[in-house]
Amino acid sequence: MAIIFINYFNKIKALILIGLITWAVAWAECQCNAVTLRIATYNVRNYGNQNRWLDKRFFKHYPKPEDEKAIVRKVIIGINPDIIALQEIGSEAHLRELQEDLQSEGVIYPYRGFMENNNGGFGTAVLSKIKWDRMVKHLPMIDYMGDRVLTKRGLFQLSFYYEDRCFFLYVVHLKSKLTEDEKDLGSEIFRSAEAAVFGKLILEETIRDKIPFFLVVGDFNATADNASIKTFGGIEPFVRLPADDETGESWTYFYARENKHTEVDFVFCSEAMQEYVSGRKARISGIDKEMKGSDHRLVYVDIF
Repeated sequence: MAIIFINYFNKIKALILIGLITWAVAWAECQCNAVTLRIATYNVRNYGNQNRWLDKRFFKHYPKPEDEKAIVRKVIIGINPDIIALQEIGSEAHLRELQEDLQSEGVIYPYRGFMENNNGGFGTAVLSKIKWDRMVKHLPMIDYMGDRVLTKRGLFQLSFYYEDRCFFLYVVHLKSKLTEDEKDLGSEIFRSAEAAVFGKLILEETIRDKIPFFLVVGDFNATADNASIKTFGGIEPFVRLPADDETGESWTYFYARENKHTEVDFVFCSEAMQEYVSGRKARISGIDKEMKGSDHRLVYVDIF
């Protein structure tokens, strides 16, 4: 009788042990899924005060309409990134407004950062659910048409420690196609100079700080076949991630005046970081199908 009891007890212990092992494996897998970090970039189109035509009426220094803001929030909430890089934010106050409006709808970004445009125009920004370790606002100069001039919006850099890894996030918004010099149609020379100096700066920094993981995201105001993108993508450790939406389309910008769709918003990463990007690709949100909130679509990646 004692022997039977001992054998029964041993079987129970074995079953409990198997159960604990199964639970531990499931818990570990759950934790691995939970630590995925979603990073997005989104040009929110003139999120601030500017001269506007609305309903065939002209308004001077007028804020972005509330219905457009609501759609922008819908897009962000639908993708729910942990970190989102933003372009065309009017000011620190406008960024705070967006942060607070998102919070009122249940999506909380405790941390915000804003980088001013050097000529007073719309700037770049970041909202984040995790705290960054360091923020740097680079405003390098370029050689342009025989002069030394400042880059238009600079390079916004943040460093993060996450799951025992350090990575750098760089936010860019290259010069628009508005021509300021008749010798530089479409401002291609200016953008290429910006891309070259930003790429050199990123390369030097990541080598100096021994950081193998970095992402460069934003509105490059150029398609993949443009000189500025080729300049940036031609730097050896930089990888341009392919991107598409749920239908397989890769456009990120809609130019209504010409009814034209192009891809100008990109995610670049280091070769080392590419190993930790889910699917080794970026994804494009299709939430704002009518392009009412912005003329750009949100692009995002899941890492680690």
